[in-house]
Parts: sequence; C-alpha cells; structure tokens
Amino acid sequence: MDKKVNLKDNIILAARELFNAKGYSETSMSEIIKKANTSKGNLYYHFESKETLYLSILEEDLNKWLNDWQKYNKTQEKNSLYTFAKFFSTNSLNSFFHQATEEFYASTFNSEQTTSRMKKIDEAYLNFYVEIVKDCQETNSIDQKEDPNVLGFILMSQFVSINYKEYYGNEIDSYTLLRKMIDIFLNGVGK
Repeated sequence: MDKKVNLKDNIILAARELFNAKGYSETSMSEIIKKANTSKGNLYYHFESKETLYLSILEEDLNKWLNDWQKYNKTQEKNSLYTFAKFFSTNSLNSFFHQATEEFYASTFNSEQTTSRMKKIDEAYLNFYVEIVKDCQETNSIDQKEDPNVLGFILMSQFVSINYKEYYGNEIDSYTLLRKMIDIFLNGVGK
C-alpha cells in the first residue's frame, strides 16, 4: 500500500511542477507520465483524467493551507486579521500556480463530479474567511450587526487579489499591502 501512496504522491508532485511551469492547458498527461517516471496505467489508476488530477492538487493545497493556519494560529497570542495577514503573506499558495488555476476554472467541464468538487473547494475557502470575520465580531473588532457572509466574501476577494501582486510583478511587500487593506476594511466596517 505504501508503494501506491508514494506513486500517487510522485504523480502529484510531477504534475504540480509541470502545471506551475507550463500552465494547465499546456501540460499533457504524457508529460506528467514522463516526469513522474511512471506508466499510463499507473497514472490512470489514481486519476481518471487531467481534471481529477488537478482537483486533487487543489484539494491537497487547501487542506495543507488550512492545517498550516491552525498550527500558526495556535502559536499567536491574539487571533486577528493582522495575525492572518502575517500568515497569509508567508504561506499563501504559489502565485505562479494562479495561471494554471485560472485556465482550469475557465475550462469546460464535462462532469458534475468535477463541478461539485470545485464548488466544495471554493466553499471551504469562503467558509474560512467567514469564520475569520465571526472571530473578529466576537472580539468586537467588526460590528456584530454586519453580515459575516458578505464580509467574508469581500475579505476573501481582497486577500486573493493581493496574492496576485507577485504574478503581476508588483514589488510591494505582501504584508504591507495586507495590513493596509485590513486598515481600510476595518475602518469601513469596524466599531
């Protein structure tokens, strides 16, 4: 069983490297097979398509990111947007992976299963930001009358947008941008 797990991990690692370098649409399953030093049968045993392989990478990234946040947050004295900004600025997903993800999301999907998995990933990220807002409401840094679902969506949009700054070559430090964005966010909805 360990050999299967290692093989699957090796395929994911090879695919991730290729997607990062070439994008989603320009990476072929044949290239992944070659890079992973495996066979077509082994690849398709673990992943029925390039879509399911990419979704597995996105799900793995989500779980790692959430686990890393939980570990990081336990070491901090105070849970706040600024604590999250510090974490996000050093632990955000690979910005060069954005191109591949944009291509993936723009693709036409033939399966309800793929669409369902994508929706679950997106909902998990949104729920994370909603919980951050609720935590801030409990500490009265955000007015409790504000809808946490609306603010969570706005907050997620802002964090994700700032994460793209590296992709576009912006040289301003991520943490500086995030702190300023949080100042603006809180002054608009804070008590």
